[in-house]
Amino acid sequence: MKRLWVLLICMFCAIIIMVGYLHWQEKISAQASISNVEKSESKDINSLTASGSQNVKDYTKNLPPNLKIMIEDASNKGKKIKFVIYGSETTSNNKNAWPNILKTEMNEAYGSVFEFIIISEKDKTSKEVVNENLFEKVTKENPDVLLFEPFLLKDNGEVGIINTLLNIEDMIADLKEKNEDVFVMLQPPHPLYNATFYPKEVQEFKQFALAEGYIYLDHWQSWPKQNDSELKQYLSEDNAKPNDKGNRVWADYLAQYFISR
Repeated sequence: MKRLWVLLICMFCAIIIMVGYLHWQEKISAQASISNVEKSESKDINSLTASGSQNVKDYTKNLPPNLKIMIEDASNKGKKIKFVIYGSETTSNNKNAWPNILKTEMNEAYGSVFEFIIISEKDKTSKEVVNENLFEKVTKENPDVLLFEPFLLKDNGEVGIINTLLNIEDMIADLKEKNEDVFVMLQPPHPLYNATFYPKEVQEFKQFALAEGYIYLDHWQSWPKQNDSELKQYLSEDNAKPNDKGNRVWADYLAQYFISR
């Protein structure tokens, strides 16, 4: 009888040891599984980050070095670049206008790298913008990047190109006083059909921009020639602004500049 009890006790102890061992094995296996999942997720995240960084480098390869570095650095560090688009009523915040088309395409390419702010002045000359301190809207935003369409079309026949260029210089100087590292890009308004003096003033504006070392985004290259009646199909009836077709041409030119495919 005594031997039976000893045998039963030994069997009971063996069962307890076995159950404990199986429980321990199950726990170790679960921890290993969790560790593998975490490693896998970490690899996936690192892979996505590396892929995103690589895409940004691909998109920026044709940009000026300082702008390229700014964008890639912001992408790597999860920072925002404040990108202000400023100009006349042709720089409209309308859904179908070129600024919002460009904004959509750049966000699709770069993700959340850019914070876009679109500011337009309706029916104002560059002289009025300076005298009324309207450009303060831009300086208050303290942008990292400014895409500036000055008021050449409204100035045409009223202000004179020399005064227009002086006003542009004053506005940019005010901005650089607050942020000397701001990256400024200049572009003309839309072209006009069969205009005489306006194209000459735009050409002088282009020469000024290049001489001062600014990036000049010459989207006129993508429009029909100014003496081609087809150009009228890209403008509103009064020539005051581009229609949907004109906005698309304008936006496509800029998108091709900012996003290397």
